[in-house]
Amino acid sequence: MVFLLIMLHTGTMFAAIVFFWSAWKKLLFPPKEQAGAGRRFVGRIVIATAMTGVVGLGLQFLIERIVLEHWLGHPHGEVEQLFKSLPLIGAALSAAGLLILASSRFDRLRPATR
Repeated sequence: MVFLLIMLHTGTMFAAIVFFWSAWKKLLFPPKEQAGAGRRFVGRIVIATAMTGVVGLGLQFLIERIVLEHWLGHPHGEVEQLFKSLPLIGAALSAAGLLILASSRFDRLRPATR
């Protein structure tokens, strides 16, 4: 199961890189009059990655220690146990899809500042 998850996330990462490469190329390799924009972009990526790690580890702790062990009574519970619940997986995928749709709608409503 871990190998499958790693391959899914690796594929998602490569798809995001390919999709956003033209925009990222402009940020990473700006014209000389905009020097420093690439460093700011990379710095923001590092900060976002660190924040994602902190939130992910916090959620893992919350799920494994509080939800699985205390509420559901699974000693030494692991997040992977949640993958056995198809209704939970369906609800989580639906919620993620709704968040993506909502974010794209809000992005269209925001005035362009570029």
